[in-house]
Amino acid sequence: MSARPVPSPDRDPTVVRLEDLPPGAPPVFGDLSDFFNPFLPHFVRATLHGGGEVWAARSGSTFDGLLLYNEVERVGSIFTRSPTVAQVLFGLKEHVALFSDFPLAGHTEVYHVFRADRLGDGPAHQFAHPVRLARAGDQPAIVRLMKEMYGRIDPNWLPVVPSAEEKCVVVEVSGEIVGTAWVTVVNGQGRLHSLSVRPHYWRMGIGTDLWHARILWARRAGARQVLSEIADQNVASQAIATAGGMRKVGQLFLSYRPTEAPVPRSD
Repeated sequence: MSARPVPSPDRDPTVVRLEDLPPGAPPVFGDLSDFFNPFLPHFVRATLHGGGEVWAARSGSTFDGLLLYNEVERVGSIFTRSPTVAQVLFGLKEHVALFSDFPLAGHTEVYHVFRADRLGDGPAHQFAHPVRLARAGDQPAIVRLMKEMYGRIDPNWLPVVPSAEEKCVVVEVSGEIVGTAWVTVVNGQGRLHSLSVRPHYWRMGIGTDLWHARILWARRAGARQVLSEIADQNVASQAIATAGGMRKVGQLFLSYRPTEAPVPRSD
């Protein structure tokens, strides 16, 4: 991660919910991230479209922090250059965990940010499984897969129907969706995220097929570079990214609520 000056507000920022701002005066966010600035408008739209919450932190006349939050899953992301702002946003909701550039609690997990700057330079990938774009009718099967793997899932956060900026791709085996993943391209910047493969189908090349399918679509959609965040313990996905030409360029932290705090339970 590149070194940048870190703003240090001399007082706690004012935090407002985006929907409470005056109509016609949307906030303009500045440089909040080494990696995700081009994606912030897309993240905000997707969060609001899925029924989530968007909170903005302001110190003085500028917005210098952003919290995207899902009430069902009790997870979200913080974007800011300021550790003070990050701590304020971290304490705003009774969450399970939040992503941030800063470790904000005693219990954190590290996610590495990988980037590919030259797309499609290597030899053509030989797909072991057919990969296709998801259709609207696939959503129930995708929700079942993700609930099996992760438990707490909000279906409203799963954009299955293709849009101009984001696609969901799937792999089927014997008529069953066993792997799924998403790709986003905004203003020439791509992001691979939310790769999920049923454990019974691990080590069959499905994750590799989904990686290459998304890279192909990102390149055709005009992406000049592509990012992906991968958990430190997810050695398999890191190996796929590295083999595809990605390299580590930074890290994020998933910070959990204090252990003594009650964890909300989903239905």
